[in-house]
Amino acid sequence: MNREIPTQAPEPTLVHYNNPLIIKTPEDQPKQSGMEALLSKMLPERIWIDRGACKIQYVSSTPATRAEVKLVGRRLNEELKSQDAHSVGICRVRSRLHEQCFDEIIRQVTITCAARGTLLNRIHEEIRRRIKNYETLYESANAYGLRSCLRGGGRKDDMLSRIKVLEKTNLELEVKIEQEMQQRALVQKSFEASYETIIADHEAYKASEKDRYNALMHTYTEKIKVASFDKTKTKTKLRPISSSGPTVIKE
Repeated sequence: MNREIPTQAPEPTLVHYNNPLIIKTPEDQPKQSGMEALLSKMLPERIWIDRGACKIQYVSSTPATRAEVKLVGRRLNEELKSQDAHSVGICRVRSRLHEQCFDEIIRQVTITCAARGTLLNRIHEEIRRRIKNYETLYESANAYGLRSCLRGGGRKDDMLSRIKVLEKTNLELEVKIEQEMQQRALVQKSFEASYETIIADHEAYKASEKDRYNALMHTYTEKIKVASFDKTKTKTKLRPISSSGPTVIKE
């Protein structure tokens, strides 16, 4: 045999095995036939080395009684309790104990009817493969989730850094906006003051120009009055002279 032989006795199992046999070498196994050979094919023998002696243990081909079947059920419950198997979720202990119980049922059914036991063992093997695939898928999903989480953690750090940069930029822009608003208020205030000054100067200029115009008009009116008066006076002086005729100058 090429497999490595353990040096410790196998753990107790719910499957009913015969008493161990001592053999010289692992290759020196007794030949089996009939039901024993069929059961050994379904449920392989257990072999180990104890104190230098090689021991081998085959599954029992003795039919189980009703009391033994009930005993298997009680042992299953006791082992589940003693080994702290989880009642829900994924639990390797619970799966292992139920597989042992199912193997014992296969043993009992095979002894009663070999064809039925062979078919039941085939179904059990398919269930094992399916569970193995589920476990592989579960482990793969966990690994993928862990990788995604790690990648997400790296992206999270990048996003946090970017958020800090954006928050800093936002604060700077808010300060700049506040400064611009203050500058705008000052410019608007200065413009309003300049506008009021211009309006006041314009009104003062209009008033001064109006006063100047009125003064000029008053002076012009006075001059016209004086000129009219002088014209009238001159006409009055010239009227007698024109009425008496031309004056003759004597030598």
